[in-house]
Amino acid sequence: MVPDLVENNNSGTGTQNNNSGAGRQYNAHTITIVSERDSSFLADLRVTDPRDDKSRIERTKGGLLRDVYRWILDHDDYQRWREGSDNRLLWIKGDPGKGKTMLLCGIIDELKKDGCDPAYFFCQATDFRLNTATGVLRGLLYLLLIDQPSLVGRLRGKHDHAGKRLFEDANAWDVLCEMIMSILRDGTLPDVVLAIDALDECIMELPQLLDFIVKLSSTPVKIIVTSRNWPEIEYGLAHNVQTPRICLELNERSVSTAVRHYISYKVNELARRKKYDDATRAQVHAYLTSKADGTFLWVALVYEQLAGIQAPARSSELHQLVSDALQFLRYHRAGIEETPLQTYCSALVFSPESSIIRQLFEHELPGWILTKPLANDVWDSCELTLVDDMMYDITSVVFSPDGSMLACTSDTGGIKLCDTVTGELLGTWYYGWRSAHSVDFAPDGATLAAALGDNTVKILTVKGQDLKTLLGHTEAVLSVSFSRAGKRLASASSDGTIKLWDTTTYRLLWTLAGHKGAVNSVIFSADGTTVASASDDWTVKVWNPSTGTCLQTLKGHGWKVDSVAFMADGSQLASTSLNRFVKIWNLSTGQYVIVGDNDSPIRVFTLRNGTLYVCAWRRSPLVELRDAKTHRILRELWDHEMDPMCMDVSADNMLLASASGDCAIKLWNLNTVHWQQPVACPERKATTPRPSFARHQDVKSVAISHSGRHFASLSDTESNVRVWDCETGRLVGVLQVPPTLSGKATWQAVAFLSETRIVAAHYGCFEEDKDAHVWDLAQESCLLTLKDVLKHGLFDTMAFSQNNAILATANAYFAQICVWDAVTGQCIATVPVPG
Repeated sequence: MVPDLVENNNSGTGTQNNNSGAGRQYNAHTITIVSERDSSFLADLRVTDPRDDKSRIERTKGGLLRDVYRWILDHDDYQRWREGSDNRLLWIKGDPGKGKTMLLCGIIDELKKDGCDPAYFFCQATDFRLNTATGVLRGLLYLLLIDQPSLVGRLRGKHDHAGKRLFEDANAWDVLCEMIMSILRDGTLPDVVLAIDALDECIMELPQLLDFIVKLSSTPVKIIVTSRNWPEIEYGLAHNVQTPRICLELNERSVSTAVRHYISYKVNELARRKKYDDATRAQVHAYLTSKADGTFLWVALVYEQLAGIQAPARSSELHQLVSDALQFLRYHRAGIEETPLQTYCSALVFSPESSIIRQLFEHELPGWILTKPLANDVWDSCELTLVDDMMYDITSVVFSPDGSMLACTSDTGGIKLCDTVTGELLGTWYYGWRSAHSVDFAPDGATLAAALGDNTVKILTVKGQDLKTLLGHTEAVLSVSFSRAGKRLASASSDGTIKLWDTTTYRLLWTLAGHKGAVNSVIFSADGTTVASASDDWTVKVWNPSTGTCLQTLKGHGWKVDSVAFMADGSQLASTSLNRFVKIWNLSTGQYVIVGDNDSPIRVFTLRNGTLYVCAWRRSPLVELRDAKTHRILRELWDHEMDPMCMDVSADNMLLASASGDCAIKLWNLNTVHWQQPVACPERKATTPRPSFARHQDVKSVAISHSGRHFASLSDTESNVRVWDCETGRLVGVLQVPPTLSGKATWQAVAFLSETRIVAAHYGCFEEDKDAHVWDLAQESCLLTLKDVLKHGLFDTMAFSQNNAILATANAYFAQICVWDAVTGQCIATVPVPG
């Protein structure tokens, strides 16, 4: 130990000169020689090294991202604090989970880049070393002295006598305050910045810490503190009336943007670690974005859970059970909600025989069910039917990126948002007389863009909050589309233009002019490098969104082009027009092939992995799924009483949504679709016309044959009975009401006597004839007369027993069943129906 040499040594920063004696001399920019007493002082002062705390915090929180904190560097209050001399105390406040600590870590790093090395401290309520005001001062003083060790000698006088107890006894607070103030009064230090994180976690001596902070703010020192929105902290800092405050709740847009950057980073980490495919990555990203609510903490907690999850094999019994249970709930949701006990009755008997839930609970079926109805072998591909009588003429449907939500628009000016799992309505927004033509989700799944008939584009959140109204089009906006990266939004209008918008500021970037008619559809390629548009001028144009220039004009349609979609690799483009053709364009050559042989296609959509696409046809409820490479038909879906008007496919290719003019949207599970074998290449050749499903008007009664192979429907206005194949849904026959009775009787019900014999019943003219008459429609003869039906009960449905000896009739209004002798026509029993 050489204490007598301490005063002769150089310490501190800057160029040091200590040259003596002969021989080679050395100059150095930094020479720090600390005596043993100085080292002992620093060791006793140290309660923690805040530098290590900062490293630990950044590591445990997943790393410090500049995109998360850079917004605050441009904030007006931060700039005034950093550059000005009047406001020396900056307070950043916000609710838990808003990222205050990481903001401060970022600010510290930026200050270091600017040549300022701040002293800082991170309070932590659960650590006794880090939750006291005395600990805060010890940490700040420790970093100040580590940076300026030459100051230690001037402070250690009392420590030479008291040792470590100097910083721990009842007078420690006053001693530390005096030491810090003496350093700051010295004036030799460069610009000093002190930073304290989480004042609310200083659970011991907080009031005196707040007083000291206010006292420091009257010196040349600059101070930055963070905390929750606590009234006592607000009151404690109120002595400094000029204290600028950055409230994170008042900077929601900036914080939400930072959270989205954080989510993207964490999702990329998960995708790398868990080897997510693109669909899973998109689903996780959209889920985190929709649920984060502007908080980092929730995202971090969910990330930890997801990172630790081991996905079960999809073939596992547990996965199959959960999948079947979900199908069961979706299919029977309405019945379970309205009459829960039907779960153990109709819900079970109408479930497929292969259903795991049915097999597990079939013993719960009531004993009075003697004959179970025939059920499908497997679940229907149609999982949900969403019906809303107010949504006439649905104009577009689109899935959220994670497939959990479905948005639709209608000519009535409505926008609806539904949960695709439960069918629950999440939101409805009407814009008066203005038609809503199109809607699209931003990639984060939290924002919607809607094309409206009042020449505007409405930007809103999935919770219905209006964010922005984009102006500029001079006629109705018909289509909107976000780029896959979410940085651009395209809107197409009847005014013949496409407008490209920046989604951060919603500033107009380009107006793409060149079409000579209304632009009906616009879409970005998967990589965002091109935009395609379809127009009434019979052309498709391909644009460069970076320069606003037209790259290609595709001509070949003989009428208005109403839909356009990119194949996954962007090398091909599909378009549809009103003159019966689907064209697949090769963008390298400009050549096309024609697909389809039916009536005018309405929509073509590319499934987002590029392996399949979907066609819908006018005047036919036919929906085709085709192979994108060979264009062969893989599956045909026949549904809806009216034409399917628009469709979309979820990003994971699991769900297809189809909407029709009957106010219904159907969700199809493509994983349960039974694919057909590929048929002959459907390029334009003469083929046999497909059968059409003509709508049976005003159906009054239906009946199913005993074998379950056929069902019959009786029309009140068409005076006929149509017979359908239950398996294919195709019409197999039409039986006319006997001409002698047409218009003279009211037909009430239809029933099967056998697989080939169908009967229908009508009332007589009750003034003269109080009976009901059952006619064999094939023989055009009266088979049975039910005596005095007016006395026993009118009916609107009927069914024969297996041996045709007994006939049962029922009427929901009178809540009773009448049992008749099918030979004599006498009523032999009347059974009231409870409820």
